[in-house]
Amino acid sequence: MTTVAKMKRLSKDEKNGILMAACISVVSRDGLDRLTTKRVEAESGISERYIFFNFGSKEGLLRETFAFLDRMVVSFIRNSLRRTEGDKDNGGRLLQLWDDLWEMFADNPERLRFYIRYEYSTYFEDISRNDHNSILVPLFEATKNMFKPDVPHDELMRQAFMMLLTSAMRALNSPISMRDGIRDRSGRQALDAIRSGLAGPTAF
Repeated sequence: MTTVAKMKRLSKDEKNGILMAACISVVSRDGLDRLTTKRVEAESGISERYIFFNFGSKEGLLRETFAFLDRMVVSFIRNSLRRTEGDKDNGGRLLQLWDDLWEMFADNPERLRFYIRYEYSTYFEDISRNDHNSILVPLFEATKNMFKPDVPHDELMRQAFMMLLTSAMRALNSPISMRDGIRDRSGRQALDAIRSGLAGPTAF
């Protein structure tokens, strides 16, 4: 069966998954400025015409790709927090969450590069910030009881998460392995920054 014939047999969801993976690869390797629908076509084997038909534009593809990763990250965070739900040490829970997220990003460096490059771009400000904030609302509600009632817990969680992304990207772009001690050092630095806002005892 030819490649064209195989592509025709794929479902819409499968094709869109291939296109988003290609978008992630191009942005991770070449940067946002070098992303074009022609490059995605070459990377994915799916026609540029199909990209425009399903996503409307390059910006539409970027928006959906980031939203997919955003939902994946938030789901991962919620699952990590569920595993430590009975632990009263909120600092310990957040350190475990940091470790879990770090491992996820270490296993998916292309996704990490895409996520950070997009979130710090004008595309994010112009077309994705509202969607991103909506996705985060349930997560902030789920972590509210980990913080003192009079602190802006959503801002503290954002602060810790952005420190995680920055530290992971720095490790990714250096000769240091992402699994070296930088994970533990940066994790404690991030959590020290929000420690005063945590409810209950903390062991870190």
